[in-house]
Amino acid sequence: MAAGAAGAAGAAAGGAKMTELDHLFGGGASSVARQSLVMTSASADEDSRLRKRAAGVLRGHSGAVYSAAISVDGRLVASASEDGSVRVWTSITNSVVLALKGHGHPVWDVSWSFEGVYLASASYDSTARLWSMNMHYPLRIFVGHQGDVDCVKFHPNCNYIATGGADRTIRLWDLSVGNQVRVLRGHRTSVTALAFFPENDMLISGAENGEVLLWDLKMGRLLARNAVAHSDAVTGLDVCLPAVGGGGGGGGTLFASASLDCTVKVWDSTSVADPSEPVVCSVAGDTPRTAGNEFRPVKEFRTRDTPLQTLRFGLTNVIYTAGAPRVDD
Repeated sequence: MAAGAAGAAGAAAGGAKMTELDHLFGGGASSVARQSLVMTSASADEDSRLRKRAAGVLRGHSGAVYSAAISVDGRLVASASEDGSVRVWTSITNSVVLALKGHGHPVWDVSWSFEGVYLASASYDSTARLWSMNMHYPLRIFVGHQGDVDCVKFHPNCNYIATGGADRTIRLWDLSVGNQVRVLRGHRTSVTALAFFPENDMLISGAENGEVLLWDLKMGRLLARNAVAHSDAVTGLDVCLPAVGGGGGGGGTLFASASLDCTVKVWDSTSVADPSEPVVCSVAGDTPRTAGNEFRPVKEFRTRDTPLQTLRFGLTNVIYTAGAPRVDD
């Protein structure tokens, strides 16, 4: 996701925002250029090459689709659109089961809770919203960002969400009461991607200028940053799943980032030492920005000329990415 503008709004935003392809565990929902989603699935043929086929086209939005997310059980797909709505589709019949309307402007991002009951959305209208699958109106409206809310992510315990915005802040919200409990400041441009570590209180964030930051949520401080992680906007972040049975493979410590600079980079959170400068968060008021420790990638993958728009670790910790080739003017 890249930060955008809306307005006359919607058309300008549609040109500025990149549509997103969201692949999860070898299959996924692909958002296409205008008003539909293409459901895809993948299988390995005898030559061990990945074969992808269209499993259905989901039509219903009246504007461009900017983000898509699949529930953990794979049965539901949520989509965010320029038309200001969030739609929930069943992957069984490829039909709409819920149309969630309330944002007055384009919706940039959606995120499922891990049990698949709740959905969070982020919008140009400077709000994030919490939705339930059995209601047509939002359970919570989160107000605090001073501009677009560009990305949203559920905490693994499902009691909190994190949002990132064009105001260069990350905000942590308590879902039970709707209060803002953390404001993390340190980014120099719009925050475009977020990911939680599943087994500790750390958060990763990426920005429009390509930097990646690592945060300690419990203490509310910046642990580390790489100001030149990418040469273009960070569009996807994800954490390597913990290994089953406690095996190796970097589960729970490695994370990856994808960018419009055509690269995927893998990072190791265990290489980060405690920062010398402590606090970069507040519940209210401004706080000083701290530099944090720098960290370096342990692996880099590059496409020939395809800006990447999303990234996910699969169940076996294979990294899935998706993007769109550059189109010459």
